Amino acid sequence: MRKSLLTVMMFGLILGTSYAQVQGGDGPGAGGPPDMSHPPQAMIDACKDKSEGDSCQVNTPMGDKSGQCTTKNNQLICLPADFPDRT
Repeated sequence: MRKSLLTVMMFGLILGTSYAQVQGGDGPGAGGPPDMSHPPQAMIDACKDKSEGDSCQVNTPMGDKSGQCTTKNNQLICLPADFPDRT
């Protein structure tokens, strides 16, 4: 009985963690968009020596993405065209 309960608990933990990653939970490696209050350094570096509205390229976990230099929280960052949060 105890072994079955442990197996069920482990399965639930694995399933719950996988679901959170698919749903784009917050935090590093969770699969969701980055927290724009602290954008990844790659997004900042991609717009170094550029101006708002300039085109840019940024390396993301999903490959290189084309975007546009945009100001978020007083920081110029490269925001990919397919980024889910364009506000």
